[in-house]
Amino acid sequence: MASWEVNFLQIRAYSEHPELKLAAEKLVEAYFEGAVRRRDESLLLRDAKKLIASLWLHPSDMFRFTTKTEHFSDKHRKQVWLTHRVLKLFNLMRQIGWVNDAIPAIPPHSSSKKDGKGMAAIYARSLQFKELLESLTIPDVDANPDLPRLQVTITPEDYPALDEDKVLAIDPSVHKLNKYAYFVIDTLEAQWRLLNQFDIRTADGRHLPKADIYYHSADKGKLLLGGRLYAHFCTYPKAERLGITIDGEEVGSLDLSQLHPNLLLALNGYKSEAEEMGANATEDAYAMPGYENLTRSHNKVLINILFNSKSEDAAARAFLNTNSWYDEITGELRIKTYKGKSKTKRKGVPVFAPNTKAEAMAYITAYKKVHPLFADIVCTNKALELQSLDSNLAIKVIDAMTQAGLPVLTVHDEFIVRRQDRKFAEIAVAAMAGHVLDDVFGDEWGEIGAKWETTDSKENIKLKFSA
Repeated sequence: MASWEVNFLQIRAYSEHPELKLAAEKLVEAYFEGAVRRRDESLLLRDAKKLIASLWLHPSDMFRFTTKTEHFSDKHRKQVWLTHRVLKLFNLMRQIGWVNDAIPAIPPHSSSKKDGKGMAAIYARSLQFKELLESLTIPDVDANPDLPRLQVTITPEDYPALDEDKVLAIDPSVHKLNKYAYFVIDTLEAQWRLLNQFDIRTADGRHLPKADIYYHSADKGKLLLGGRLYAHFCTYPKAERLGITIDGEEVGSLDLSQLHPNLLLALNGYKSEAEEMGANATEDAYAMPGYENLTRSHNKVLINILFNSKSEDAAARAFLNTNSWYDEITGELRIKTYKGKSKTKRKGVPVFAPNTKAEAMAYITAYKKVHPLFADIVCTNKALELQSLDSNLAIKVIDAMTQAGLPVLTVHDEFIVRRQDRKFAEIAVAAMAGHVLDDVFGDEWGEIGAKWETTDSKENIKLKFSA
């Protein structure tokens, strides 16, 4: 039970299915029972459909959900759908027996983590709720139509008057945006219309929920250079992503190799390690000789922490909060960097043994010795700039493929396409890389490494482009 996880309920679905509409109407009628006025009835009905559809779509009966009032306020909400109407409707579902309380919330002062955060309560869908929706199927459930295509997180670093991060939904009908922002919105809308024309299924033949492939761009801070693209599909393990089918056709993954390390070098005036150092260079920016006890996956996580940290001290602290384990069902390696200092209730074991700051700092020193070109580059907090570049590449590839009528799903700089569309995807990625990376690489770079992977093969390739 130590490894048992219960995911948070996300309000990301919607449906006009007759059973669900009837359930939503019942919930709203219960909401207005005894009321003299029926204010915001249409909005309540719309939110009820979102809440019920999302609860039905949730992958398990058990789920976490916060009912702390301040999390549903304009000032403190962490997700754009955390509204007072949603909170009232959820609490009403508990009262009428559609949702059962399973495990109460743990307040911060009682949390074993001692990090001042506590833990949200665990709830469960009831049998009564399930009986409301006996004929509902996955194709009947759409994405939440009110989710924004653009979302911005403003931090106290950007605006000192804030006490904590604030998430903003950007409405193009209200906010004045630049040309690129409108391009992103239009491209994601066009991709969405195209994807809905295809029958996309999981490896076991089930319909892939539409809500899982609804993408939005997530900007962070005042840079606003174009945020990374996110959809629930991005959380799928690699094996599950490669297992999907599109109109019955198997897929493959075109994944750019070491994009962020190469960009970091280019931003500092270097070519690849091989071209700059010759025979003394390693072929892999994530290689760490002397740490054979760590897999490449371990090293990639740790080195990406180095790339994205503000200082060596911050990187070392993140290292000490990074654990790894093998999934009990799939056998796949899992690595996670936790927040806070406590190691209780965490899955797996620390990546370092001994898990000390001295060991973490030794790893940083060793990396700079093996990869001297990165010695003055690591821990310079370039995460946002790098993510902006790869998100700009991703949105332009999506645009090119969508205009050609070819479906594509992305996980940052990885592109999932039908195997029959591989060649077009390679040409599109190479062409867009030439445009996006022009300012970084100039005319000196004419190719970029990539990997083509399917469920039964893996191939390293070079994509040639002219900037």
